[in-house]
Amino acid sequence: MGALWPLFGGKVHRPKGESIFYIPQRPYLPTGTLRDQIIYPHSKLQMRKKKVTDKKLKELLEIVQLKGYADKEGGLDKFDNWNDVMSGGEKQRIAMARLFYHKPMFAILDE
Repeated sequence: MGALWPLFGGKVHRPKGESIFYIPQRPYLPTGTLRDQIIYPHSKLQMRKKKVTDKKLKELLEIVQLKGYADKEGGLDKFDNWNDVMSGGEKQRIAMARLFYHKPMFAILDE
């Protein structure tokens, strides 16, 4: 953002931690279930406390055009090294599903 606008003065405020979400160009995909990829860094227990259902997670996968993974054997419980399974574009789309799951007020997307 540097040098885009001339600086005249003012203050910059950073939103609280949970209201901002960062999506890197190459998202982190931990070894685990398909569900883990969507809800990261939450656990399944935290997901349940948020009252998010597996049906909702499948809807998020459909939005980002990755529902085919949920329809395969194992579904959301399929355990794999998703970093090796998914293409670069699919990793970016799972990051978008993660963004939709967390519903932050602000999102920063790297490219």
